[in-house]
Amino acid sequence: MNKFIKYIPKNIYLSKLCQIYLNYYQNENNSDMHTNGELWFLDKILPECDVVFDVGANIGDWSNSVISINSSCSVYSFEPSLTTFNKLSSNIISDKAILNNIGLGSVVEKNTLYIN
Repeated sequence: MNKFIKYIPKNIYLSKLCQIYLNYYQNENNSDMHTNGELWFLDKILPECDVVFDVGANIGDWSNSVISINSSCSVYSFEPSLTTFNKLSSNIISDKAILNNIGLGSVVEKNTLYIN
């Protein structure tokens, strides 16, 4: 048995509080582009890009950010969930985005998409 197991909080509320604390100080699990450094990175790199792939495009927020930073860039957005893809289709702000209702991976295969 791992000697660190005894230090894991048993109380769910304490555990959540610890996770929030760790996330804040290590910037982990922060999906906000304005605070996690991702938008800063895009501002630096996108002016040099002609083509960008958004794999797992979800509803298109990231694709739209790319387009707003570099409107001449072509964005290939991939979203396998049909329900989410329909939202992506209605949210995209430019015809420079090429929308694909498929997943993107290293092999060609048909697979099950599990959604919870």
